[in-house]
Amino acid sequence: MHRRRIRSYATEYRCTVEELAQCDWLPEERKAAIQRSYQAHLEGIQTREQEAIERDRKTRLADEEALKAWLEAGGL
Repeated sequence: MHRRRIRSYATEYRCTVEELAQCDWLPEERKAAIQRSYQAHLEGIQTREQEAIERDRKTRLADEEALKAWLEAGGL
């Protein structure tokens, strides 16, 4: 499976990284690079999730403000 494609499968990607980190035939530098790459991947996911939460919060606040303005203007 291609490396970019496996990243979309969270459990499989994590297990692959864990297996590669434990193998004897890989140099320590390569193991460290794989783990750094995986950590960066996880941080990217967390950042995107936080951004989505913030976008949703801003949208909800804007909707509440629009409803309040509409009600003050004589809406229902």
